[in-house]
Amino acid sequence: MKKFFSQMLCALLSAVCIGIAGAQIDTVHLRLQDSFGKRGSIYAYPIFCDDTLTVADSVISGQFTVSHNDVVMDIVGIDTVGTMLSGVQSVLFYSATKKVGFINAQPITGKGVLLYLKIQIKTNASGTSPVTLVNPLFNEGKPIIFVKNGSIRPTDIFINPKNPPQNKIVGDTIFFSATGDVTPPLSWSVSDTAIASINSTTGRLIGKKVGQTKVIVFDAAGLFDQSNIFPINSPTLNSLIISIRDTSFKQNLTFDLPIRISDVTSLGIISAQWILNYNTNTLVAKGVIIDSTTLARKPNWDVVPNLGNGFVSVAMAGSDTLTGNGILAYVRFQVKRFAPIQSSNLTLQ
Repeated sequence: MKKFFSQMLCALLSAVCIGIAGAQIDTVHLRLQDSFGKRGSIYAYPIFCDDTLTVADSVISGQFTVSHNDVVMDIVGIDTVGTMLSGVQSVLFYSATKKVGFINAQPITGKGVLLYLKIQIKTNASGTSPVTLVNPLFNEGKPIIFVKNGSIRPTDIFINPKNPPQNKIVGDTIFFSATGDVTPPLSWSVSDTAIASINSTTGRLIGKKVGQTKVIVFDAAGLFDQSNIFPINSPTLNSLIISIRDTSFKQNLTFDLPIRISDVTSLGIISAQWILNYNTNTLVAKGVIIDSTTLARKPNWDVVPNLGNGFVSVAMAGSDTLTGNGILAYVRFQVKRFAPIQSSNLTLQ
């Protein structure tokens, strides 16, 4: 009797082992990464299979279409070396439709990288491209495939400050840095070495001469960025005075507020920006007038006003230096019809 039970136990264990060996998985999980690459370069982008396929799963064929943003990247081919599809009889990639298909006489087995997509980042790429697998199938439907989609973006570095201060004078210092996908070391330079010098390794800039320049930074991977053009001003810029005067007007009337400057002839100013803040409960800004002003005598200067909620900002620049004194420009205001009888503080910066 004891021998009989021993034989039965062995038979049951054998049956269980055979059942486990022959079990088939119902679902397979494919995974794509969030990745990045340098513009113009080609990279191997893996498609991972996170479940182990066995002979019992009988996966002998598969297909899927890759969807992505053509502005950011392109798929130029596939690679199966060292992947689960290495040695498979037929693996095809259709460049026009971005469809991948494979078929083999024997089941595909293993876990890890199913295959690589050859990804090329466009030279003018901007933003991020989602990478998704559309209608993925194994054996025309069994096992069921679940996909974790990924993305591709171009690598970038960013210079700081992008808009350097406009009030630096000869002898002043600006410290530049870079963030993003930085590969050290960084290399710094300026567009005009007569106007400013910069430490090529630390990004420390010193103004040398009145004029305009910009800063350029490269990293070890060849990524670069540059600042916007900024001025180095005359040391006498600190003596510049820009002012407004107290004034009063009746409700519902429009008036032109003069913005006055001291003599700027010797300051070498070729660009500037100023902001006038006001109380929106009392005033409404209508525009910036330069007729019969210091700026009116500078036809080569561009004046760009921006009327915001509670402020008026003006950016101006020219090919020759600003000269003279007096009224730089007028800001036109209207006093609100039902404005409270109170003062409206005007602050200039």
